[in-house]
Amino acid sequence: MKFIYPPGATPIDGDELKALIPKHITLQSELNIKHSLFNE
Repeated sequence: MKFIYPPGATPIDGDELKALIPKHITLQSELNIKHSLFNE
């Protein structure tokens, strides 16, 4: 994946990119629950 950063943005490295995807969520339903709890 290639990102295009706006001026002044801090680039994200590969390790940070991997950390954005949680390993403990494996099903869409789990993601939906997390999302609903986050938006309360």
